[in-house]
Amino acid sequence: MRDTLDAQRAAAELGVPVTAIYDWKHRGRVAPVGYIRGVGRGGRVPVYRLEELQPLAEEYRQRMARRAGRGG
Repeated sequence: MRDTLDAQRAAAELGVPVTAIYDWKHRGRVAPVGYIRGVGRGGRVPVYRLEELQPLAEEYRQRMARRAGRGG
């Protein structure tokens, strides 16, 4: 699929942990736009549109910055 990335690549591109993307999916904040063949469950790996993940990544980075500012 064009213009889509798996969670590993999207996380690297956005500067967030891959577990954050897995969490967003689990909580229903983002849904895969498709699947590609791979070593995921059932031989399929979910793929996402980067532009759909960007706002969530920005929220994540801001939240982490606030937490770091509190000193723990």
